[in-house]
Amino acid sequence: MESGTSNDTGSFILSHPEEQPNLTKKIEGGSAPSHYINRYHADHDVACAFCAKQTPHRRGYTAQMPDGRIALIGRDCASEFFGKERASSWEKALKAQEDRRARRRVVERAVASVPSLLVQITPELVSIERQCLDITCAITEGMAGRQPQVLRRDNGDWDIVADDRRVLYTVAAAAILNAGRTRRHHLAKALEALKKLSAIDATTDMSDKVVSRMLDLRTSLIADIESGLRLLRRCARFYTANNLKALSRVLASIDSGITRVDLKVKSSGTFVRLTDRGIRIEGFDGGYLREAEHATFPLPNLNELPSSEQILALIK
Repeated sequence: MESGTSNDTGSFILSHPEEQPNLTKKIEGGSAPSHYINRYHADHDVACAFCAKQTPHRRGYTAQMPDGRIALIGRDCASEFFGKERASSWEKALKAQEDRRARRRVVERAVASVPSLLVQITPELVSIERQCLDITCAITEGMAGRQPQVLRRDNGDWDIVADDRRVLYTVAAAAILNAGRTRRHHLAKALEALKKLSAIDATTDMSDKVVSRMLDLRTSLIADIESGLRLLRRCARFYTANNLKALSRVLASIDSGITRVDLKVKSSGTFVRLTDRGIRIEGFDGGYLREAEHATFPLPNLNELPSSEQILALIK
């Protein structure tokens, strides 16, 4: 049985090429291959079938003859006997074939991973993403573009600072407020992509165009899973009672449309409550101040989120 290794481009490199069945040991002088069918990197000497002295070598190609025979040829021997240009054209054709096979294998792995991924990326998880975006978008709209003076950290926190740049307090994972403005439903897109992949029959001979389209879909799928789960992890840090108290201090200091955000725990679940500033309406008698009003949103359970590393390991 032929053994070998797969390199990082997906090409299969033989380590014992002489064990291939139906090898022709000696090719008559003047005969040239039609193309290469694989390459090998042996850790021992093998004989070149095209040399009169069957030159021992370790790196070369399995060449196919026009009549169907296959034989081993050393890399240097090919250039010497048939010219560098001709040998290079065979090498390029083989590399293109290897790349095509590698790309197809990536698609095959992606399609094979769909059932396992659908166990993780569920409609329930998509609903959690939607609920989190609903709350976050409401806060962002209530802030009306006003931003506090902050020092942003790499992990997306807001450090609220004084004029002397002294940190007063921190709002954890405040970067999710940007997600509220963009409102991208990444996990919903990922679920749609999985449904498209599930419809692909990877056992058929897919055209290069179809393979390219599926690779693009896989790339988008991975990005959406990473982005969607990152948002949910940040929401788990953001939507805590103490963190929302810190956020409320920010809102009070920037003349925001909402003045407070807090958690309310009820028998039916946990809710995020937004309190607006109220409006002063001037009238003939001097006007009056409308009392502050509240908007309440259900907060989904963010304690048992799937691991993005484990999920992506299924498809990468």
